[in-house]
Amino acid sequence: AFLEEYTVHVPDVLQSPELTATAPGVRSVLVFPVQAAEGPVGVFSLGSVQPDGFTTDHVDMGGMVVDQMTYMLENFRLVRQLSASRDAVIRGMAIMAESRCADIGGHLDRISALSRLLAGRLRGRPHETGRVDDQYVEMIERAAILHDLGKVGIPDSVLLKPGRLTEDEFVVM
Repeated sequence: AFLEEYTVHVPDVLQSPELTATAPGVRSVLVFPVQAAEGPVGVFSLGSVQPDGFTTDHVDMGGMVVDQMTYMLENFRLVRQLSASRDAVIRGMAIMAESRCADIGGHLDRISALSRLLAGRLRGRPHETGRVDDQYVEMIERAAILHDLGKVGIPDSVLLKPGRLTEDEFVVM
């Protein structure tokens, strides 16, 4: 079923000498391939101690269950892919902002790591109320990368000016 990518139904394993039951006493086997966009990823296997233990209804129902599993797997893959794309866009925007100031190399990575460390230390604190979990810590880490994004719209004459800013420049900043 895995290699051929189709459902295998063996009504009686004892009538097929080339096959071996997957567990003692199993007589009838029903195996569905579980597909992903990249190809087969596993099988959903059912065994019955009765010969001819699976009816057409069982085959149909099993096929529907495996189809739902396949949709779930594909959704998980797409969500992971979208998350990776989102993170790449966020990082790209942040690097664009950081590139405006050559003297702060590594600043994004330091702020991101520090934010992750601080958010992680909030976990389990008395007033934290269970909101700080791994997902929250990762969100803080991602958000921290964007802290200087507003610099993209600041003119170089203000952003890169050495010394104190004038009142007008401070308003722009």
